[in-house]
Amino acid sequence: MTVANAKGIYNDLLKYFAIRQDKLFILITSPPQVVNDTDAAHSANARGLSTWLAKDWLRGYAYRNVAVFDFYNVLTSNGGSPNLTDLGLDSGNHHRFRNGAIQHVQSVANNMAAYPSDEWDSHPNPVGNVKATAEYIDLLNIYYNCWKGTGDCPGASGFKVDGVWKTTGGESVYFQTYQTGEAICLVSKDGKVITAYYASKMAGMVFEGGDIPTSGRSSMLRLTFSSAIQATGVRTNMSTGQQDNLTLGMDSTASVNATSDGIWQATADRSQNFYLQRYTNGGAILLWSNDAQTCEVFYDPAATPNHIVGTGMFTSQPVSIDFTITNSTTGTVVRKPGSGSTTTWPVTRFSNAAADAY
Repeated sequence: MTVANAKGIYNDLLKYFAIRQDKLFILITSPPQVVNDTDAAHSANARGLSTWLAKDWLRGYAYRNVAVFDFYNVLTSNGGSPNLTDLGLDSGNHHRFRNGAIQHVQSVANNMAAYPSDEWDSHPNPVGNVKATAEYIDLLNIYYNCWKGTGDCPGASGFKVDGVWKTTGGESVYFQTYQTGEAICLVSKDGKVITAYYASKMAGMVFEGGDIPTSGRSSMLRLTFSSAIQATGVRTNMSTGQQDNLTLGMDSTASVNATSDGIWQATADRSQNFYLQRYTNGGAILLWSNDAQTCEVFYDPAATPNHIVGTGMFTSQPVSIDFTITNSTTGTVVRKPGSGSTTTWPVTRFSNAAADAY
């Protein structure tokens, strides 16, 4: 098996982990081997895979129910011999909680077992097991409390919020952020009623904005994201002042395509805006808005990287849209109503989707 094949298997596992957020999964990397069990090339591959798992595997994974302990790295340095530990030392190879942050460090260039039972037995000796246990226990406590929402997640610079959220009241909330600091939010229920909001990022992880109505502004929405899987909201009726409190949970994360996702505008008429977002299930949503006065929403369940063919989600009359992406900055959108004239817009991408966590 190649390293690339192994990475593919681990990436496939995330699809299952994402639908079992009631469980906490902790991956412990394979321990290093002794010189008599491996060679420089294979041990370097093992190091590369373990480092990738610890540092890169979970990039883009929106939930907090998966974590990694780099058992391999921890067992590749000692205090000078297999029976001397470097537990607690500044130097050495570690995966631990130290000085208020999670540390994954390697100061010793070694890919072989530093705590072997003997020269032919790669199993870690008691000294190595004590070091690994001590570093793991602290991380386990952090991972558990991060997953349960009862503690912070040290080392996390932020989290992604793009995707489909579900409210406890049965509404679906489609949320997409852009590099401009703005966001589009679509709220639907029973596949029939929809309200589109154009929001701006406020302080912290708060987004607020008004709806995109047929005429006149009727409501405001304020969403506060506490994590990648939990949020609350307040929806205010601008006529009556009535407020609805919302509790939301992440249902399906967005899968950002750097080449195409974002805000597109008609080249000859900048009032025609097209908001494109993809999801991990392979589908894509394209919202068309004419200068924030009206909107139509189209869904393609099997979008390709360069082609979106969507049908109207909440329209009273049949309508479809065909979006061909020429490259990362240009494309063509064709709107086809059930009756009436077809409209074609050459388009230019105005803003990329926000691919990184906030």
